[in-house]
Amino acid sequence: MSTGKKLGYLKMKTLLIQLVWNFEFEQCPEPLRGYAAEDFLTHSPQQCYVKLRLLGQQITDSALGSPVL
Repeated sequence: MSTGKKLGYLKMKTLLIQLVWNFEFEQCPEPLRGYAAEDFLTHSPQQCYVKLRLLGQQITDSALGSPVL
């Protein structure tokens, strides 16, 4: 395996770890959700959406300033 390929894999792993550590993966709305895929050379999803929420931040009601549950 070449040095460039190893470096590319390391960069992808680092990106994935940063996403998992810093964000919560939430469920997407119904129209954007699904497992449909197309098979050509590879198995490719027709829709690929991710809904993220930054960890450590609370969603607050702007009028009252209280956390929304």
